[in-house]
Amino acid sequence: MRVLVTGGAGNIGQEVVQLLQARDAEAVVYDQIAPAPGVGIASEKGDIGDEARLREIIAKHEIDSIAHLASMLQFGCEMEPAKAVRVNVMGTMAVLEAARQAGVKRVILSGTLATYGGTSDALDETSPIQADASLYGVTKLLCEKVARRYNALYGMDCRSLRYAAVLSPRKVSSPGVAAALATIFDAASGQDVVVKGVAAKERRQFAYTSDIALGTTLAVLAPKTEHDLFNIGGGDDCYASFQAVADLVRRFAPRAGRISFDGRSADRGRMNISRARRELGYQPVYTLERAVQTIVQIRLSAA
Repeated sequence: MRVLVTGGAGNIGQEVVQLLQARDAEAVVYDQIAPAPGVGIASEKGDIGDEARLREIIAKHEIDSIAHLASMLQFGCEMEPAKAVRVNVMGTMAVLEAARQAGVKRVILSGTLATYGGTSDALDETSPIQADASLYGVTKLLCEKVARRYNALYGMDCRSLRYAAVLSPRKVSSPGVAAALATIFDAASGQDVVVKGVAAKERRQFAYTSDIALGTTLAVLAPKTEHDLFNIGGGDDCYASFQAVADLVRRFAPRAGRISFDGRSADRGRMNISRARRELGYQPVYTLERAVQTIVQIRLSAA
């Protein structure tokens, strides 16, 4: 199987590429950054909204499936709404249409728990969308709806994933919750940090990058599924506040700097991942404690 990974040079994309290769699938990276990180990885440079370029790459590499990860993240969407729609919505339309015209049947779309909006209620894939859902969440919701219509109209197998808040040792380029978390981990080296955009007591379902990548890879490779929408997050212990993450950083890096919060978003409820467990065979590996410890160790070793 040959899989085109849009945004494959990014935070999650790099790990998806590695996991696909480990499972004997050939990954081709499509990104604004080229060549993509990694040895021996086919890499193509292009804009996500360039449908003609996407068709060219799909034909050149005889692509069977697409993992569409290229995206503009939460805070960036609020700052530049027009660009958010152009990148997230029209970019996804370009991917879907290029896939349809080329006969690519399976497309995996990356999404977000932000789609649910501000609620502390438990969240499964049938939970109602709240009125305060962010622009980021709304763009992803529209993409899910369009993908479902492509399934119905053209017999495609498009699957949408709603990711938990991602814990990663890598820096992120687009402002959002992932960037806020990266700021928390900056404190491990001893510097004082101010975390923008979220409050200390706000709760999220977190997940380590490797688990998010695992869920994405399984969605690409899994045979026919009953549903086309899946929550991908950590286990129950990964439902915690940003302050809890900060406290763990201080535990594993006793010389960490001060961590203060200067922002407010909203709570998100605990994500139910039973559908992904059942239909994709997804099982998160990292507890919250293990994820934070791993990231702190990586950050300190690189300092």
